[in-house]
Amino acid sequence: MLCLLQTLDPNPGQTAVPDETEYIVPDVMVYKDSGRWQVELNAEATPKLKINDLFASMVKRADSSADNVYLKDNLQEARWFLKSLQSRHETLLKVATKIVEHQRGFLEYGEEAMKPLVLADIAEAVEMHESTISRVTSRKYMHTPRGVFEFKYFFSSHLSSVDGEDQSSTSVRAKIHKL
Repeated sequence: MLCLLQTLDPNPGQTAVPDETEYIVPDVMVYKDSGRWQVELNAEATPKLKINDLFASMVKRADSSADNVYLKDNLQEARWFLKSLQSRHETLLKVATKIVEHQRGFLEYGEEAMKPLVLADIAEAVEMHESTISRVTSRKYMHTPRGVFEFKYFFSSHLSSVDGEDQSSTSVRAKIHKL
């Protein structure tokens, strides 16, 4: 029995836990400045990319050689990629701003003041399709004075109260927890 006990692992759960902790880097920072809620992209989470001027200058405008056509195509792709990233950042900022505007009560008073919000509300406010908003909010995080939250946290179904006023399910859950 002693030989068997000596072969056992004293920490059997360690094999199931990853070695490194994965930290969440928020995509958006929210803070209050002069009484107004400000939303900005987290500079640490956004890549700093640009086109190398030396390579861009190698493209000869009138030359149609194979090498020049290759450079032109790749330069055009690089510019398109940078434009797409910029558009993505602008969309993320628009969506985050609308969420903050809608959930101002949460930022001020906590979960009990959370308002009901669905993707369609934000989609309508930023004039985009609901599926686009769903993609933009997936695995994106917002750093607020109340902590770091996934964008999806701010969306919750609504429940009608006795007086006919809509309340978010998150707000109701917080009130029950408080009781």
